[in-house]
Amino acid sequence: MMNETPGSTNTKEILFENRRLFLTGEITDELSEKLIADIMVLGGLSKDPIELYINSVGGSVDAGLALYDIMQTINIPILTYAIGQVSSMATIILVSGNLRYAFPNSTIMIHQAGGGATGKAAEVKAYADDLCRANRLMLKLLAKHTKQPKKILESLITTEFFMTATKALQLNFIDEIVKKRIK
Repeated sequence: MMNETPGSTNTKEILFENRRLFLTGEITDELSEKLIADIMVLGGLSKDPIELYINSVGGSVDAGLALYDIMQTINIPILTYAIGQVSSMATIILVSGNLRYAFPNSTIMIHQAGGGATGKAAEVKAYADDLCRANRLMLKLLAKHTKQPKKILESLITTEFFMTATKALQLNFIDEIVKKRIK
């Protein structure tokens, strides 16, 4: 029998069959589309929970919100796990799980929506207005899922705010720190 290497097709198939998905790297339209399709396929097979492991620095707000909306509307529990670093839009995905976990050495980060714009004044203003809208929405979603007052969250995101798993637990970004082996 041939040994499987991590990331091989058979390993990915086994993880999929065990309802384990991975959000790794930058959140793009392509990654979001793949995870949405995987969630919908798994949802059609069984109502058993799906485990989503997250190791991402964030990425596209729109792509992340598409994934977020599917997670919120599908009638299947989705358990989210922070592994490595979970930042920005990936943090929104993490906190929106039905049960939210972090591994002991994971780092979770939130910050204001950001970006740069050049061009005509009207174009820059439109981009700034959209950034402000995205920032308000992110604060609203964080407040909803963490039960933290928006004022506290606003103060945390004035700069990039990094949390250990313990701090994330204290601030209700997660429900539990993983302490034992996962089957």
